[in-house]
Amino acid sequence: MRLFFAALMSLTAAAMNAQVTTSAMSGHVSDELGEDVISALIRVVHQPSGTTYSAITNTDGRWAI
Repeated sequence: MRLFFAALMSLTAAAMNAQVTTSAMSGHVSDELGEDVISALIRVVHQPSGTTYSAITNTDGRWAI
């Protein structure tokens, strides 16, 4: 019985750990002349959940979320 309980707990822990997800996004913003756009607001929306993430471009026009 103890072996069964230990196996069940191991499977439960593995299933709970499998629910963790991570991701990252990055990019570069430039204008029509190819110049970097500084301080542009970048907004990313995860459509299934409606969660919104924001970033501001740096002096090189780069952003990361």
